[in-house]
Formats: sequence, structure tokens, C-alpha cells
Amino acid sequence: MFEELKIGWRYFLRTWPQVCLRTRWYGFFALGAILYWGVIFGFSLIFKSSTITWVLFFLGLGGAVLIYRFFKQQVFSILEANYLAVLVELATHEKVPVTKFQIRFSRKKVTQKFGNRQRIYDAYVRLHKSLNEILVASPFPLKMGAPFNDQSFFFRKTWQKIWRKIWFVDLFLNMKYMTALLISHCFIKKDEILWENLRESLILCAQNFKKIYKSSVYIYLLTILFSAAYFMVLLPPLLGLSMFLPSLKLYFLISAFIMTWAFKKILLDSFALATLVSEFRKIVEGQSPDPQWDKRLAGISKYFFEIKRRAIYWEHAQRPVYD
Repeated sequence: MFEELKIGWRYFLRTWPQVCLRTRWYGFFALGAILYWGVIFGFSLIFKSSTITWVLFFLGLGGAVLIYRFFKQQVFSILEANYLAVLVELATHEKVPVTKFQIRFSRKKVTQKFGNRQRIYDAYVRLHKSLNEILVASPFPLKMGAPFNDQSFFFRKTWQKIWRKIWFVDLFLNMKYMTALLISHCFIKKDEILWENLRESLILCAQNFKKIYKSSVYIYLLTILFSAAYFMVLLPPLLGLSMFLPSLKLYFLISAFIMTWAFKKILLDSFALATLVSEFRKIVEGQSPDPQWDKRLAGISKYFFEIKRRAIYWEHAQRPVYD
């Protein structure tokens, strides 16, 4: 794993224009979020009522979720796709353009593969939901080594019910990095058939489930560790300010969370993706999708079945459908 981290660090340094672009957008969003919550808490100080304060807090929370979803769909998914395109090119040919030409290169690659931003977000959502369904149907993934081992019907259904009720399952399975790796497979393939690339990426993920899963979780836990350390560094000065403004203690705490989130997105996630993409390419290199896995995944996940259907339509009609 140490060797993969060294490669990831080298790729991270060579993709600094993409990291700067991510800094601009995530930094802009984090600053806007801090100002947004400042306005919310400013109104709460004006009214000086605990009931109105909590009402404003939950209204602000709802508004923040809607704004984040909008940016995730229109900006963040595109930033990640651009970064993945550069990483795949770097892992394949060991050279990429520098400065602003790197950003132009990544945009060209993403446009050629996806066409528009809505299709990028659509691919992320469907891959994420496919992985959720596949992993839920896979009891004890690390111990079993591969999904869908033969189990009694009662055991399998009982375990699936328990698995779905564990609210933090997405934290430990770390679906985000795994979804990004599957998106990167689209740039590894040189053809233009997007949905066929996504279908292949899911099958290859199932074939190499244990290796991809473990690498993704290890890197994710490493980013969480550094995020927690950064948060602890921010906490003392912000709590010191709250001693002079005790009514804004919650606001300073929220600001610390926002700055930690931005730090993770800009630096830690960039490094994590640089490490995982190179390793994922090595794992799946030279492999072809197993037809048996194709059938099993289609029977387990309705979203995988939909991706497969789109791939068939695209292959015959040479155009995307249901976009």
C-alpha cells in the first residue's frame, strides 16, 4: 500500500492545475456556506428567541441541503470527472498537459465521453445506486471475498434487512470512491459507448470486489483521520472566539465543519483519487467482463439492468437513449 501512496502523491503533484480548479470552486462554496450561516445566525440574534432560533436553524439546514445538491449536480460531479480524466491519462501515458492546457484537455475528454453535465451526474447516480444494491445483496463482503455466495434464502434475506438498517454502512463501504473508480474506467476505454463502459466497470468491480473494496476503505479511513486532525486544529481558536461571543458558539462549530469539509474535498480527496485510480487500473488491466457476472448483477440490481439496457440501445442505435 505504501508504494501506491507514493504513486498517488506523484500524480497529485503533477495534477496541480486540477487541484487549483477544485480549490477555487470548493473554496467559493465553503466561503458562501459560512456567510450563509452567518446570515441565519444574525437573524437569530435579532429576534432573540430560542424558538425562532431553532426554526431558522432547521430552515437554513434545509436550504443548505438544496443548495449543496444543486452544486453537486452542476459543478462538483464535473470537477471530479475532469480530474479523473487527467489521472487516467497520467496513469496510462505518464504525461499530461500543464497549466491551463491541462484543464482544457480534461474538459475535452469529458465532453467527448459524456456529452453534457446532466449525463455525468446521471452516470454517478446510477453507478452509486447499483453499487448499493449489489453490496446490500452481498453478505460479509470482506470475509466471503466475492458477492452472492450461496446461502440459504432465509439467511440471505435476514442479513439484507439488518444490513439496510445500519445507517452508517455507506461510511464504511465508502461508495463515493468506488463510484469514482468506476467512472474512471470510462476514460480507460477509448471507445465512445458510455453505457457499455459503465456496464463493464460494474462487472469488473464485482470480479475484483475484495481488492477494490479494501483499497477504497483504507484510503477513506486515512482521509477521515487527517480530516479529524485538521478539525481539531481549527477547534481551539474558534472556541476561543466563542468565549467572547457565546451566542455564536454553534456558528463557529458549523464553520469549523465547513472548513474541514473543504479541506477534505480539495486536498485529501484529490490525493485519494490519485492513489486509487492508478491501483484500479493495475487491478483490472487485461481483464474482460465475465458473462456469468453480467447475468448475476442484472438479476440483483435494477439499476445495473437499466445501464445494460441503455448499452444495448446505444450499441444498436449509436445514440444515447433516455437521457
